[in-house]
Amino acid sequence: YHVRMRSNGGSLRRTGNPSRSTKKNAGQAASQKVPPARGEGILSFTSLCLVAAVVATGVGFASLARLLPARAEGSAAPRPSPSPARHAALQGFRGLLAFGVFMHHSFIWSRYGRGHGWLDADVWHQFGESRVVLFFMLTATLFYGRLLDGRGRGVDWLKLYVSRLLRLGPAYWLAMALMFGAIAWATVHRIDGAGSSIVQFDWSDIVGQCLAWLGFSVLGMPSIDGYLATRSVTSVVTWTLPYECAFYALLPLLALPLRVKMPLTTLALGLAGAIGLAVSDADPAYCVPFVGGLAVALVMRVPRLAEVLRHRACAAAAMVATTVAILLFRTIYAPVPLLLLAFTLAAVACGNDLFGILNWRLPQALGRWAYSLYLLHGIALYTLFKLVI
Repeated sequence: YHVRMRSNGGSLRRTGNPSRSTKKNAGQAASQKVPPARGEGILSFTSLCLVAAVVATGVGFASLARLLPARAEGSAAPRPSPSPARHAALQGFRGLLAFGVFMHHSFIWSRYGRGHGWLDADVWHQFGESRVVLFFMLTATLFYGRLLDGRGRGVDWLKLYVSRLLRLGPAYWLAMALMFGAIAWATVHRIDGAGSSIVQFDWSDIVGQCLAWLGFSVLGMPSIDGYLATRSVTSVVTWTLPYECAFYALLPLLALPLRVKMPLTTLALGLAGAIGLAVSDADPAYCVPFVGGLAVALVMRVPRLAEVLRHRACAAAAMVATTVAILLFRTIYAPVPLLLLAFTLAAVACGNDLFGILNWRLPQALGRWAYSLYLLHGIALYTLFKLVI
């Protein structure tokens, strides 16, 4: 079964930049991601170095945070920009990112649905990578910012984690229910090879496979009832959620050097997150964008820098930076394009609306539904190209 999974993943591999032929974009990445065989990824040297890098990053950024403008005694941390402008810019930006993911996967499905494989064109590939990188950076910017604002005081940790669960859970579980329904329909009608696996699974196996999917893909993304295209039902966007969840779990460790108060249970969660990261097969390349987000959270709390980044000239520079990162580099996961995208996010996070584009009605509406659009667009594309056409 695992051999068949691996061969299936290989058939979707893109022939492009040979230096990084695995997990190239949101869809392609997850389609090649196979649960490690027993003994793989357990306390490997890479995973241990990754945990050490998290600790070092937390200490390093905490040292930089001491250089931020001082607060008056007992006052709240200085806000990085006028709240309404910043909120509107980030919401519009988030909407455009989600719509960009939809555009990227629509291009892939237009070919995959006609039997050409899960292939990608170079420019579209970098475009898709840039959306994921900016989503990762945005997550780090917002939540590390909460830690910076809680220095010397504290963070309502229970509220933070409950709000995250309520934010991520319902839309994700709805997407899973729709995915299970689509696979059941495809199995009954023998569509796209569903229900024709040479390996027979009993109901306990199928239920276990479905339960694994319900855990935000942290427990894996197994094929359901031997349907090898299971992950394509969602355009395999859920591969990003384990990285997001890992970042949330590691927040207490990032908060420690900042002297943010926390109960022992929260600290235990941070330690559990570190252990989970150590035994995982996480790719360090996908963790680097979070570091860029931490840097943006610091930059936007320096009033002079924030004022400069809100200037119209920086709006033009941000657009050029994103375009250069997409068109001139074979992968976004390289130092220069990552810096270019971090600059773009810094401008937006400081309240730059990119000549008013982020305040338009469409980006604002997409921003309010960005997470749902991100999760559900793949199911809509699967339904269109596999169950309807």
